[in-house]
Amino acid sequence: MKSYKTPRQFIDTLSKTKFVRLQFPKYISGQIIKNMTNPKFQVFRSAANNQHYFRLRAGNGEIILSGEGYTSRQSCINGIYSVKENAPYDSRYDRKDTPGNYTFNLEAENGQIIGRSENYTTSYSRESGIAAVKRDSPEAPIENLA
Repeated sequence: MKSYKTPRQFIDTLSKTKFVRLQFPKYISGQIIKNMTNPKFQVFRSAANNQHYFRLRAGNGEIILSGEGYTSRQSCINGIYSVKENAPYDSRYDRKDTPGNYTFNLEAENGQIIGRSENYTTSYSRESGIAAVKRDSPEAPIENLA
């Protein structure tokens, strides 16, 4: 059996072999996130302030939208339904530009912010994030982590 000096050498060798497809867990914020194929909203409760929050994860596991803190789980769920309702409309996205930092807020029809993006390093990446929210949020299921 061949010996490999590093895991990367082993992976490179396997990737050249036919019929072998490797999937590795994704690391996000120090946590292992299993490979995801379906986008979803996640509802969770913060231990710091006991409030309920939501986040929208894309199919690749990245967080593409986060909600504010809510005092009840039902209010948080209502926030998710507001995102689902408003996400398809480009006019509801408030784009923010600062040098090297591009973000967006999703706003309800009344102008209230209902979701905030992560930070992006380019405007192109931010636009990809907006496209993902538009595409994924209307049909994304809700997962309760609280």
